[in-house]
Amino acid sequence: GIDPGTKTGIAIAEPDPNASSYQWKELHTMPIHRALAMIQDMILEVEQDHYRTSVLVVVEDARQIGGPAHQKMGAGSIRRDCSIWDDFLVDLAGETDALEFIFVKPSRKGLRKLTQEQLTTYTGCELKGSQHARDAVGVIFPHL
Repeated sequence: GIDPGTKTGIAIAEPDPNASSYQWKELHTMPIHRALAMIQDMILEVEQDHYRTSVLVVVEDARQIGGPAHQKMGAGSIRRDCSIWDDFLVDLAGETDALEFIFVKPSRKGLRKLTQEQLTTYTGCELKGSQHARDAVGVIFPHL
């Protein structure tokens, strides 16, 4: 899960070995250039792994916000960051079959701005992370 911004939040979950569930692996907050490199490295790892076939990247897309909310959220640099992710993922998908990605509209009622305790209760994620990383968990969680 990706929560774009100056401080990009990243949440990584992997399927359980028994394939009936998932495990939260990592939460990170980092600049966009490091986040892009991290995703590219993950794709390279999956391409060399005989047991994993693809990486699903879910990006919260502020460009999908319209109306008055557009001025409060999704204006300026956040929209630019979403465009950078879009360009990056489209280019990367053209080079590999190991990448799936979707862009989702930010949800007012979704799993956003949760405390660490709420995050654990709603998603089972017990990893510690910044608000950006916890928002990234909320982005990916409905797609697990």
